[in-house]
Amino acid sequence: EGEQKATTTTDQREVVRRSFEALASPRRRRLIEAPQKGATVEVYGFVAWIASWFFLAAYLFWAFVPEYMLHQIGITYYPDKWWALVIPTYIGMFFVVMSVSYSTFGLSATPPLDSFGTFTQGPRYEPTEEEQRIDHSTSVLPPIEKDRPIADIEYLSLSQINHWLFLRPS
Repeated sequence: EGEQKATTTTDQREVVRRSFEALASPRRRRLIEAPQKGATVEVYGFVAWIASWFFLAAYLFWAFVPEYMLHQIGITYYPDKWWALVIPTYIGMFFVVMSVSYSTFGLSATPPLDSFGTFTQGPRYEPTEEEQRIDHSTSVLPPIEKDRPIADIEYLSLSQINHWLFLRPS
């Protein structure tokens, strides 16, 4: 009886496995059947997190412990303490200089306001057939016209905006 029960359970598992395989796409099937090789991304992330804390602790130890104590411990080969101040300063100034440089470059690449280079005319907007078939009778906004594809600039009240966004028939 126990042998028959084990066979039935094995058969049921086989049926379930085959049904899942039938439902799975070929790509999913490859992912399901692929054995896990090597370390996963989570392990690499955890190791990097631990390593960053270790290097921060080593940096702070080197920066704040006096030289005579380092010599007593047996650490005699290390960079000058001057670098403990210079490296964070260089990193901070790098970000300041880069943000100012990007802003300056953006302003220098912008033409003046009275330049004709600021006036551009792109391709004319032609509404699609679907947009032309839309019933604009319930719309708050004016319909799209062939001769004037963009409506004039006008003030929309809050009630018009709420009606357009929330009370429009689906």
